[in-house]
Amino acid sequence: MDATCTIQDSIHVFNLVHKYVSRILGTYHDEYKGFLFLDKKDMPEVALHWEKHFEWALAKHNRIYKEQLPKITPHVCRYTYCSNMAKSGMNPKTLQYLMGHSDIGVTLNTYMHLGAEDAKEELGK
Repeated sequence: MDATCTIQDSIHVFNLVHKYVSRILGTYHDEYKGFLFLDKKDMPEVALHWEKHFEWALAKHNRIYKEQLPKITPHVCRYTYCSNMAKSGMNPKTLQYLMGHSDIGVTLNTYMHLGAEDAKEELGK
């Protein structure tokens, strides 16, 4: 993850992408309403689609605003979300389910970044 990317940067670009995608896509399968985005051929969008949406939103922001944002990808948003949920104390098994990890080790070893401050906080409880 790019160290210069803040949570606010990720949220800003995600909101731009969401606004863009919501405007151009209006068709959802009923059982996936609000969850699955479809392309122009009514096929589920894949990671490459989202990479392009994020590139578009980032380029638009950087053309309009003086303060430039670093490269933010869907993976950065996913990583930020999962790391923040882990740090906030979400049950690791719940987080594993939400992230779609088949192995709890992926969730624990990739997103559970604990340091000295976290240990102090836990001991203070």
